[in-house]
Amino acid sequence: MIEQTNYQDSNWVTQKAIKQLTENKNRRISAMFREFRAYPHYSLLGDYILLACIAGALRELQLPFMRSQMGRALNQSEELKERARNDKGWLLDELEKIVTGETETGKRPSSRDTIGA
Repeated sequence: MIEQTNYQDSNWVTQKAIKQLTENKNRRISAMFREFRAYPHYSLLGDYILLACIAGALRELQLPFMRSQMGRALNQSEELKERARNDKGWLLDELEKIVTGETETGKRPSSRDTIGA
């Protein structure tokens, strides 16, 4: 008997987000995040990965990045809502880079960038 290895892959989350956004381009990001978070097999990936998959779907469909909607979703995350305001801003910047396709490292200098330099 051949054993099949199961692993977590974020591709299926992105595909689900694309499907939902194709059906309704005005879908609230925070509502989609709550829906994904409610499924145990989706939530295994972690909240930031779920948000990054939603951002990837926005990019693929060429939909605009709504910072306020993504911020609401970020505040609904049990993992991320307790983060400092600067950290949340940095996370939103990184999610925006996913949507816009920007590849440069951080827009503003941070202590994280100088660690080990």
